[in-house]
Amino acid sequence: MSHRVKSSVLIVIDVNGYKQHRYKSLNNMANRIAEEVEANEKSFELEPMPAYERRIIHMALADHPAVITESTGIGDARKVVIIPKER
Repeated sequence: MSHRVKSSVLIVIDVNGYKQHRYKSLNNMANRIAEEVEANEKSFELEPMPAYERRIIHMALADHPAVITESTGIGDARKVVIIPKER
């Protein structure tokens, strides 16, 4: 006999510290690209990524003095654009 459960449980599986490694990798990439955007004064569009990865990029650059970020696109095609601040 099967029983229906009215609530769900979120289960997170992190194999060999993948999530922490990915977080650090995205942070480093965001800062490296922000420096390029600042130097070239041209926007840079990242590849489409899941919402939790876009959030990492936005948070990594939230206090950056020379760039801003915004998400563009629809659904699975949403991506982050890193834009130089106007001086």
